[in-house]
Amino acid sequence: MKSGDYVLNATLYGAPISGFSAAPKVIQIFPGDTSPQQSSITGVPYAGQVSVGVVTPFLIIARDKFGNQQRPKLNQLLPDVFEIDINLTAVDPLTNAIVPPLSVDQLGSLIKSISVTDLKDGTFRVLYSTRRAGYYAVR
Repeated sequence: MKSGDYVLNATLYGAPISGFSAAPKVIQIFPGDTSPQQSSITGVPYAGQVSVGVVTPFLIIARDKFGNQQRPKLNQLLPDVFEIDINLTAVDPLTNAIVPPLSVDQLGSLIKSISVTDLKDGTFRVLYSTRRAGYYAVR
């Protein structure tokens, strides 16, 4: 179902129902729970677009199972929480050479650098910074 504003007009056999005003009512249908399968990521940089030590952004677009983009809901008890996994790839895609894993310090620094900010419009800004050159996978 598409979220948005809908007009509700309740009648029984074409006649207004007692207790329900004859004027149609505008109701708002909000998106359902966020679906990982329908949500998407945009703005992830390609090879050569990220520099060591520079904060790099991308966006998560949260959608429900029908593809409706999320929007703020007054009755939402818990906000969406996204887990971001960014790690150095195990194999260099250009040379097929095995890449040594990040050191504990490098991995810790990368994990600490990741921040997710709810932009209150169904999108979430993700920022991260690497301390070592290489090819990274974002999940």
